[in-house]
Amino acid sequence: METVTLFGMRKSVITRSAVAMTTGLVVLSIASGAGPAIVVGQPPAVAEAEEVTADAPEPVALAEGCAWSIQNLPSPAGEGLTQAIGADGRGRIVGEGDKSGVVTWERGVLTVVGHPNGLTSTDVKDVNAAGTIVGTALDANARAHRAYSLKAGKFTVLPVPAGFTDSGVTAINGRGDILGSVSDSVSHSAKAVVWRAGQPVTLGIDERATPEDIDDDGTILLNRESGPALWNDGAERPLDLPEGLNGVRATAIRGGKVVGYGLPQEFPARSSGDEFVPQAYAQALIWVDGKPGELPSGTTASEINANGLVVGNAGQGREAVKHPVVWTDTAAEAAELGLPDGGNGYVNGIGDENTATGAVDTKPVSWQCR
Repeated sequence: METVTLFGMRKSVITRSAVAMTTGLVVLSIASGAGPAIVVGQPPAVAEAEEVTADAPEPVALAEGCAWSIQNLPSPAGEGLTQAIGADGRGRIVGEGDKSGVVTWERGVLTVVGHPNGLTSTDVKDVNAAGTIVGTALDANARAHRAYSLKAGKFTVLPVPAGFTDSGVTAINGRGDILGSVSDSVSHSAKAVVWRAGQPVTLGIDERATPEDIDDDGTILLNRESGPALWNDGAERPLDLPEGLNGVRATAIRGGKVVGYGLPQEFPARSSGDEFVPQAYAQALIWVDGKPGELPSGTTASEINANGLVVGNAGQGREAVKHPVVWTDTAAEAAELGLPDGGNGYVNGIGDENTATGAVDTKPVSWQCR
């Protein structure tokens, strides 16, 4: 019997019971309660953003002729699945543990940050260059989830707009805009939302679209059943679709470039009873100026950094968890990040100093090119 263990994607749903990945929208439930008034439309311009982008470290170019190597990161004692989710470009790696909640590593030293007060099952979705971490945690008493941010060691539960009861986070950009969604647990109606300076602004995007990522200029990357799109200033622009692929999905945007994957029109034959994972047979993609192109030898692409480096996975079927890769030139073949002999793993993200992050066999790892 064939079992395919999937590779993770930073802004997608990662199961907490196994090293697995799905790429659908998470339906999140948040405790009810009054909140700020709803503002519908494009987030208003502000004189000063929450994060000071000018203070962010400059992207670091890869050293010529460098080679990628893997570093094992320590896990909290007694922890099950622990994964590294991203790097802030300042030498700190952030991640999550099934039991421990938010964890960080600096120069290989583990710090267990934990959970927001009174909440559990805390996950990490993203981190920006200012070091702000965002994610979602469970309010067990309310049978609901809470979107949060974590900055300078302080958790902040993000407010829910009036009229909504549920929220969840997808991503944060360099200036501190936090992308997510809010919904009503009774009617189950949902809206995309951006928290700017900690305050929620609901957007004029219909609930059939899934907010996936947010670029530093505020452009929002969406996924629809018909394909990916960009949303800005109240206008939505579909991305061109590649020929010969179905189920096209975007996973990340940076500097206007978008990465993702598409599924084949026909899948290879498999034995009866085999576990079937469509993404394990995908084609990695990149969009430049809205035009799609294939990333050579890739199955999926999960993240792109300020230098244009793209990380993802290569190999199909069971091989898809054995080949985390990076494209330093999107027109060239992918370079293997490397795994220990017999290891299964995936890459989640890559920071602007070119530290890639992920997990191997339920344990956190990072990769650097030296």
